[in-house]
Amino acid sequence: MFNRIRNGIAALLLLSAAPLQAQEWIYCPAAPQELERQCRQTNDVIQRDETLSATVGEQMHDPDIILVRVDRRPDESVPHYLARVKQQQGVATSASNHWLPVRGRYYDPDHQIMYVALDRNDYWQYVWEALEPDEDLARRTFAARERSSQQFKQARFTGPGGKLAQWQQEIETARRFRETCCDRGPGTPPTPGAVTPPPGPLP
Repeated sequence: MFNRIRNGIAALLLLSAAPLQAQEWIYCPAAPQELERQCRQTNDVIQRDETLSATVGEQMHDPDIILVRVDRRPDESVPHYLARVKQQQGVATSASNHWLPVRGRYYDPDHQIMYVALDRNDYWQYVWEALEPDEDLARRTFAARERSSQQFKQARFTGPGGKLAQWQQEIETARRFRETCCDRGPGTPPTPGAVTPPPGPLP
């Protein structure tokens, strides 16, 4: 009989606690040291993702930045390939030896491919000098590389479920945790939506 009553009370508590609309319940650690540690981590996540969103997002939405695939050399291992591209500071055009600086590096883990970010006009000069005097071939090659760049940008960064959306979601989640758990002064009761468990098991 007692068990039935206890189970009924627990069910009523669960029903009364269920929000009418979807709501994220945030757990705030009761131990001060653990709360301080998680708050520091939260601030680090916000700072990191805001920086990535700003720097990477600017290039992904910039039509004057093209992402060019860097091919692996024959028999080159993936770690060596990644290290080589990460150290690459730029490329030189074949005819005029004009130096074109690399403006960023991006990795496609699904296909183990590295891309370097170049100025669009710079890359056109690179393609033109490599393929001149065949202007038609140069234009077709450039157009194909530009399509590949746009597809990679959308699939990896700007499209639904891309990195930019993931970083923004992480920022919003971290901010909610900080506002709920970290921005309270000592002795302040938890913000509604925060869940702090009792010190011991329920009777």
